[in-house]
Amino acid sequence: MRAISTALVTLSLLALTAAGAGAADKDKFLSLIGKYAADGTGSPAKFSPKTPCFCTGVGGGIANAAGWVVHYTGGDGLEYLNCYFPYFGADGSLQAYGYCNGFQVLAK
Repeated sequence: MRAISTALVTLSLLALTAAGAGAADKDKFLSLIGKYAADGTGSPAKFSPKTPCFCTGVGGGIANAAGWVVHYTGGDGLEYLNCYFPYFGADGSLQAYGYCNGFQVLAK
């Protein structure tokens, strides 16, 4: 009986350790993405581009439209990247944006 209890406690600790490592892995992954992509969860509340991109015309959007890389978490739990291209008003402020799935990142 004592061996079964010890085994259950050990399995529980291993499961907690694995869950903690998984969370740390996801945080590390999201930190990497966050260095290059603006947060688009919901919708971009502020204009904060990090990495320029342009739409290739594949997967919607306007071919060759310049924009910035945006990251969001989908309802399925996967992480997605899009290229959002801006529409600026006459005063230079962001009025609206479109997006494309097929894009290339501009290198420095």
